[in-house]
Amino acid sequence: MPEAVLRFAESKSFLKAQEVYERLSVSYKEDIDKYAQTSDRKYLQLIMDFGPRVAGSVYKYENFGDSGYQGREIRDAINLLQRVMLLKEVPSINSINLPFVHKIKRAKKMIWLDTGIVNFSNDARFDTLKGEYKGRLMEQFVGQTLVARGLRRTLDLTYWARNKDEGSAEVDFCFQHQNKIVGLEVKSGNTKNLKSLFSMMDLGGDKVIPVRVSWDGLGVEEYQYSGKKYKILSVPFYLLERIDEFLASLNTI
Repeated sequence: MPEAVLRFAESKSFLKAQEVYERLSVSYKEDIDKYAQTSDRKYLQLIMDFGPRVAGSVYKYENFGDSGYQGREIRDAINLLQRVMLLKEVPSINSINLPFVHKIKRAKKMIWLDTGIVNFSNDARFDTLKGEYKGRLMEQFVGQTLVARGLRRTLDLTYWARNKDEGSAEVDFCFQHQNKIVGLEVKSGNTKNLKSLFSMMDLGGDKVIPVRVSWDGLGVEEYQYSGKKYKILSVPFYLLERIDEFLASLNTI
């Protein structure tokens, strides 16, 4: 949130930024009490409380947060919060064809409007880039950045996953660029395991533009795997907002 960033820039204090998020969190919950129908409040409140815990990861409607609630109830509540732009659902695809055909019954990925709110709700303040939380946080960050980029035009953001009977492979985010599909993998650690991205490239050929987002520098990387050679665009986290510029500069990789 801009105000939280401003407070930190002025004071160099995380506590000042936390005060902003505290106020926003209370305001959102008060708005639920004011405007939501009584029958819907408990579902909306559950998503506001538990949803940030699954930010950047996949989830299912049924029994969301071990609540025992039915999938339809959670789906409707999430759709409402999505319409007011507090969060965005990222559906899955399983083919390398355009236009995307979403797999409606598969688990979806949840991206919240602001990574700071996610950290606040998870009580993650200082050591956010350590342990298991780091992976989910950076996927949330990348998703948020892509969603914000899409506000300037329609963006169909998805993730790719093969059918279970075809083997295990999942690419974190996909979106269309001109007449091609960008397959984007998020790597928050030192690993360069890109088997899923390689699988997507094998299926899609030159229809796929492969991207790895990590702490590494900008450039085109070359890989060898299972006797094949692959070229992948590497984009650092801090330059992700310029991904359209980098994609436009590519002739072929």
